[in-house]
Amino acid sequence: MKIDVKKEIRRAVDTGKVVYGEKVSKKTIMNDLGKLIIATRNMKPEEKEEVKHLANLAKMDYYEFEGTSMELGTLCGKPFGISLMVVKDMGKSKLNQVTESK
Repeated sequence: MKIDVKKEIRRAVDTGKVVYGEKVSKKTIMNDLGKLIIATRNMKPEEKEEVKHLANLAKMDYYEFEGTSMELGTLCGKPFGISLMVVKDMGKSKLNQVTESK
């Protein structure tokens, strides 16, 4: 069964706890408070490498969203682009299955 990533991200936003933005997300990662890191494909390469490194150190799952930051922002119901977000609580979403099926 294939998981609809967009649907599950939206479900996590609606039923779980997420943080948006590079500063807050990095702080959340460094404090080991997240479960999944989601970055967009159009995030700056140097920022993306730093986030991947932090994810590795924190042993958190990392997922690269295929859309742009504007698409992720719209998906999350925000009127601005989101290039990085951290899911702190999955809620009713099945995002943990997305990272397992990679």
